[in-house]
Amino acid sequence: MTVLAGLTHKAGREANTPLYQQVSRALREYIAASLKPNDMIPTEPELEAHFGVSRATVRRAVDDLVDDGLLARRQGAGTFVLGPKMTYEPAKLASWSESIRALGQTPRTRTTRIQEVNGPTWVRERLRLAPGESIVWIWRLRIAGEEPMSVMVNYVPSRLTPGLVERGLEYESLYDALRETYGHTPSRAEDEVEAKLVTDDEAALLSVAPGSPLIEVRRTAYLADETPMEVSIVRSRADRYRYRTAFVDPTVPSSRRPR
Repeated sequence: MTVLAGLTHKAGREANTPLYQQVSRALREYIAASLKPNDMIPTEPELEAHFGVSRATVRRAVDDLVDDGLLARRQGAGTFVLGPKMTYEPAKLASWSESIRALGQTPRTRTTRIQEVNGPTWVRERLRLAPGESIVWIWRLRIAGEEPMSVMVNYVPSRLTPGLVERGLEYESLYDALRETYGHTPSRAEDEVEAKLVTDDEAALLSVAPGSPLIEVRRTAYLADETPMEVSIVRSRADRYRYRTAFVDPTVPSSRRPR
């Protein structure tokens, strides 16, 4: 079968290694040598016929590669190769777009919705809004390279961004828009990270299976005078994104810290 060109018949040659592990290793080598991120691997029936093993063996071999983050199943579409996970390390305050660029990917936005709203109570409390003050709500589906990566919601006080709803976002990054158009630059932020499950709507948008895990980051960003500038909720695919933070012991001299 041409679709299996480059995939060798290795299963069954090692008596002391379970068949599914042999198939898994052969698939891993095939992916490394012949496929690239977003390519679809052969179907389970094709792999079953190619290796001469049972469907259960093929499924367990593919499950291993899914668990390792090398493959992802997309409902109704097939099983696809994933690239290396993108790791966000908040060593400095940066926008989502800046973080994605730092990881060697091109940030894009597929869909944007923007309107003035009253906003949830918890958001209003974080933004320290007075009664009657409105919020600019921005919803976006964010893309890294060619992959849908995150569903993002931003809340910005309307008094800090007059005309934003009418003007729309003129930059890929909200932080760029706030800085260039309104002169607002965040000086610090507080992030809260939680594990969540994707909703049915998000699963369709992010091309993942229903019930897949997400990484949710809730951020409150502040101006230099401690005025809350923005609250954001970013829900990202856990199979393609991870959040890593380094901690430093202030009692240890910098010259003696491990590098």
